Amino acid sequence: KYEVRDTRCAVWRAVSSPMRSKGKIELLLCNNKGLLHVTCPDKNISPQNSDFDNVRRGDLVSFCGSQLIEKTTEFKILKRP
Repeated sequence: KYEVRDTRCAVWRAVSSPMRSKGKIELLLCNNKGLLHVTCPDKNISPQNSDFDNVRRGDLVSFCGSQLIEKTTEFKILKRP
């Protein structure tokens, strides 16, 4: 499926636009490790990961964590195309 188990700090490219649904935002990210489906519940948006809500397809992003974005997860946009 779209699972990557090792998601330590890495640089990823957003290959989808944010997909908003009831109470959450989802993104597809990829790098040389594979494709990653990342979810952030609306209640977990915080200053450390506020870029998650502003990501655009093609952006290079950096984050440390798992496929579920927590309030303390660092998520930053590094570069826009």
